Amino acid sequence: MSHKQRFKDDFMIAYNPNGAIEVNKHPDTTGWSDKYALTVGCCFSFWDELNDGQKLDHLVALALQIRGDGVNTESLLQEFGKIGIWNERLTETIKEVDHYCQIY
Repeated sequence: MSHKQRFKDDFMIAYNPNGAIEVNKHPDTTGWSDKYALTVGCCFSFWDELNDGQKLDHLVALALQIRGDGVNTESLLQEFGKIGIWNERLTETIKEVDHYCQIY
């Protein structure tokens, strides 16, 4: 998948604690997520009932949970960049905060 391709409401986040992470197509009809211990994202039954703000809040909570499970921050941010709403609203903000933190 091209890094430029973005998912709207058809993605799943799969990861292994302290290991790899991947954002890819939901539903998984090819078995790509079988190599991961955990899956989250649009696969939750309530996802379609959320508005954009609620989806973004949920993604932030998932990112914190996944990071807390030991997934590398850079890998997490790279994969989350495939999620349209995350990319549109948060990627630049996160880069700015990261840059600010490195200055001080």
